[in-house]
Amino acid sequence: MLDYKIETFLSLSDTKSYTKTAEILHITQPTVTQHIQALEKRYNTKLFTYRGKVLSLTEKGERLRQFAISMKANCLNFERELAMEKEGFLSLHFGATRSIGEYVLAPIIEKYLKDNPHSDISLYVDNTKVLLDKLNKNEIEFALIEGYFKKSDYDYRLFKKESFIGVCGKNHRFADREVDFVDLLSERLIIREEGSGSRDIIEQVLMGHNIKIEDFAYISEIGNLVAIKDLVKNGVGISFLYEPVVHAELKDGTIRKLNIKNFDIKREFNFVYLKNSLFQKKFDLIFNYLKSGQKRI
Repeated sequence: MLDYKIETFLSLSDTKSYTKTAEILHITQPTVTQHIQALEKRYNTKLFTYRGKVLSLTEKGERLRQFAISMKANCLNFERELAMEKEGFLSLHFGATRSIGEYVLAPIIEKYLKDNPHSDISLYVDNTKVLLDKLNKNEIEFALIEGYFKKSDYDYRLFKKESFIGVCGKNHRFADREVDFVDLLSERLIIREEGSGSRDIIEQVLMGHNIKIEDFAYISEIGNLVAIKDLVKNGVGISFLYEPVVHAELKDGTIRKLNIKNFDIKREFNFVYLKNSLFQKKFDLIFNYLKSGQKRI
């Protein structure tokens, strides 16, 4: 069980407000102050400082936050394992970004459940930003992420690399011809919401060509991959997606790959979990199964 003062510290790290922390934890504001002062005395260092009117973690405070997050995750994982032993079944709580969760994991999960019929799975599908937040709050054990994340803050393993491609409808004027990036600017760009991995990647790619998303004639933000594919298929605009997302449509010809000069992008899908985990062996087994499907967890 986590020290209640550490719980207070983690809550204050998130809220940056003594008042909000007190409300969330149902304690008084002076009690929050006492908990933080007790930790600062224990570790003989300042954990928070004010920059103007904004409460911020010190460098040592950030180090404690990272350690405390991992410590809390270890406690929760231990409790889950004890519960699983008592009930006699396995349980996995994890997340995946949309491209991975909706178009890569389905056959792997199906095989896993057949191999482990007494296991429960909870898969949360959302964008990279939301998943990392859930990981830090110990709401999921690990995440499969397609986008950018600060690698120094986490432990991770490369799951696979996939091609990131531009796409258009079969009757689009750019279908089956070579184009430059500047040729695309007259089009409607259909993209995911901010915080998504694919949105981050296309922004980085465009930056390398001195182009911004705002340079396109029209922009549509859509949070659903099926809707994006339907819009592209029907000639409403162009988009950039991972190849597995449009595998079926490329195969039947309803969506075409844009032939863009000097554009050949592969990006990582990573298996990400918190640092300093006591359950490294468990994560190794899960990773090996997800990657190869050959080992029983």
